[in-house]
Formats: sequence, structure tokens, C-alpha cells
Amino acid sequence: FQAIWGWAKDFNSYIERHKVNTEKVPEELYVLFPAVLLVTLVGSYIHGLIHLLGSVAYCGILVLMVYRTCDAINSLPALEKKAPASPAAAPVDATKDDDEPEPKEDEKVESKDDAGK
Repeated sequence: FQAIWGWAKDFNSYIERHKVNTEKVPEELYVLFPAVLLVTLVGSYIHGLIHLLGSVAYCGILVLMVYRTCDAINSLPALEKKAPASPAAAPVDATKDDDEPEPKEDEKVESKDDAGK
């Protein structure tokens, strides 16, 4: 219950908090979904007809819920990428001597492990 209904509550509070111009998702639908599943599972032990009707209702609610979720997420405006305030400082290698240029690929010295190969 908490994960599905909680997502709907969180989405709606996000819409309110950021004043996004889009529709809210119906929280009742997201509470009804696990409730119908629970009734279907319990009802299947009581009578097969309850299981059948609950399964049909569950599938219908699932389709509607997926449709509303996708519609709600797609209606959110795209977030603008912002440039960082200041470029991140490159890590400093304390063992490297800045006065000495990097050796070229063919000038690099072979290590002891490479010498025997």
C-alpha cells in the first residue's frame, strides 16, 4: 500500500511544491490497486467467482494506473541543464614534477614486469 499510494502522494506534493502546471494523479486509484489485489487473493479462497471478478477489476485498474502514471510523468516539463557555478578543480598529483614534460608513448620506460615478456 505504502509504495504505490506513497508515490501518488509524493508526486502530487511535488506538483504543489514546485508549482508545476500539470494534473495531479488520483490518489484513490493508487489506494484501490493494492486493495483490489488483497480482496482478490483473499476472495479466491472463498469462492472462484470472487477471484474471477477481482482479477478482471485488478487488470482494469492496473491498465488505468499505468496510463495515468505515464501521462503524469510525461507531462512534467523537461529540466534545464545548468552549468556549474565554477569548474571543478582538477586533482593534483603530488608525486608528479610539473617542470618535467610527460614522456611520449615510444619513450616510456618498460617496467620490470614488461621486460621479461
